[in-house]
Amino acid sequence: MMFFFQKFCIQYKNIFQIKAKNQLRVNGLSFSTYFFSYFIVLVGLMIFICLCILGIIFLFDVPSLREIPAIITLGILIMLYCPSSIVFSTCLSYIFDKVDSAQSMLPNIATFFGLLPFILVMILDMQGLGK
Repeated sequence: MMFFFQKFCIQYKNIFQIKAKNQLRVNGLSFSTYFFSYFIVLVGLMIFICLCILGIIFLFDVPSLREIPAIITLGILIMLYCPSSIVFSTCLSYIFDKVDSAQSMLPNIATFFGLLPFILVMILDMQGLGK
């Protein structure tokens, strides 16, 4: 799911690189109209991805997620994850000057940042500090 948002953040970086945003403004598109349309597209994609994930969970009939409170909690967590993922990917995309470098490096950096909590928990579990 994170890679899906990275693709759109890299595409947004491409719009800045080719200066298409300025062309849209010259053609009469206001600042708020430009960003509101971009926001609508990202929210639509976010809702679609969340519904697909919840649909897959229902199709596979996960035993621990058969209860209504568990599925509601998971749905809320997924809905909270998506905006933070968009902001995180957008902030990381500003590290790069060119779209090519962002496309080649951003997925690796995001995966590394995602692995950090897992590595910390794994080390603590191996040391027996979590008991």
